[in-house]
Amino acid sequence: MSSQADPEPLRVLVLGGGVAGVECLLGLHDLAGDRVEVTLLSETRDLHYRPLAVGEPFGGEHAQRYVLAELAEQCGARFVHGVARHVDVKGHVVKTLAGNVLSYDVLVVALGAVPHLSYGRALAFDVTTKEMLSRTLNRALRGEVRRLVVALPPGPHWTLPGYELALLLAHAAAPADFEVVLVTAERAPLEVFGREATAAVTGELASAGVQLVCDTRIALSGSAPTTVAMTPSGETYDADLVIALPSLRAPTMSGLPTLASGFLKVDEHGRVSGAQDVYAAGDCTDFPIKHGGLAAQQADVVAEHLAERAGATVESDPHAHILRARMVTGSGDLWLRRDLGDLADPGTVAHRALWWPPGKIAGRWLAPYVAARADGEAGVPHAPAHGRAVEPADVPGPRHLDRLGDPPRVDGR
Repeated sequence: MSSQADPEPLRVLVLGGGVAGVECLLGLHDLAGDRVEVTLLSETRDLHYRPLAVGEPFGGEHAQRYVLAELAEQCGARFVHGVARHVDVKGHVVKTLAGNVLSYDVLVVALGAVPHLSYGRALAFDVTTKEMLSRTLNRALRGEVRRLVVALPPGPHWTLPGYELALLLAHAAAPADFEVVLVTAERAPLEVFGREATAAVTGELASAGVQLVCDTRIALSGSAPTTVAMTPSGETYDADLVIALPSLRAPTMSGLPTLASGFLKVDEHGRVSGAQDVYAAGDCTDFPIKHGGLAAQQADVVAEHLAERAGATVESDPHAHILRARMVTGSGDLWLRRDLGDLADPGTVAHRALWWPPGKIAGRWLAPYVAARADGEAGVPHAPAHGRAVEPADVPGPRHLDRLGDPPRVDGR
């Protein structure tokens, strides 16, 4: 029997087993413990660490999968495999496609977004399909593909994998008679990271022999080869193959108050406008940049606010939006960082890690979890006691050295 000193735990239902959903699960476990009772509903059984997948066919790290049921059990949570169909906000229940009804005190929507291919004649760039990337590389090496266009349409999406693909293909097929053209709707390469990153990425593309076309949209016609028409220049290319990065659309979920775009509008704590006790994090929100690290930061804010609601003492900073990316180039990684809250920040570029653990996704809880699993450790590690990433002056390296955990020892210290 519970008492006033021992209240019932806050029942939290998390929809989605991607980066935001898992980060929220890990965060609630660390911050709130027994004060929350968490259920994770996901239509996938695994968390696929997608950012590494683009490099696999080129000899890069293997993209791991983490079983969600095991991860939930480690966090003392319940895992349900299913598809959320409808949210009854007033009744505080979610109905699944299979007809199950799950009740909650608080709902966290972390359903991600749905890829949409803008160019029907192009191959969709799906980083989880390493077989397609392997076939493309082999065709280039055999001389079957002499000109390949990597197309990055207008967003919302995350363009960095497109740059990685262009660079990896160009470097891997360098001995062959092979041309890579990268066409992006961005005004400059990875402009969201600031002028330092734009200059560095432009240099990498030039060194690799990748032809760059910015602020341009394309239309495709014909086949084998495909005619690529550029707008607004009017220039055309004949390409043996076009690989396009999909744009992202909002997931379908009835019962929630969405914007005209279908995405969810949230406040600084991740609360969905017009839906009591509903939070959202990640690509399903209206935040214009769709990125795993930012999705994790949004989930951190939600986890912190819910932990406070459950009675835990938490220090939170809902205003932090630090964009971090480890970019695979084929000639060494680039580490990119920019504070999106500082309009004057030119961004930082380095050839060494700017945060720790040095994962592709710099999540406060997910990064230590992935690092621990890579080292063969079991269980769920706690996040650093200091909370959000900081820039300690006593750590050697660039001025922007973020630390999600303890930094590696340098010079024997």
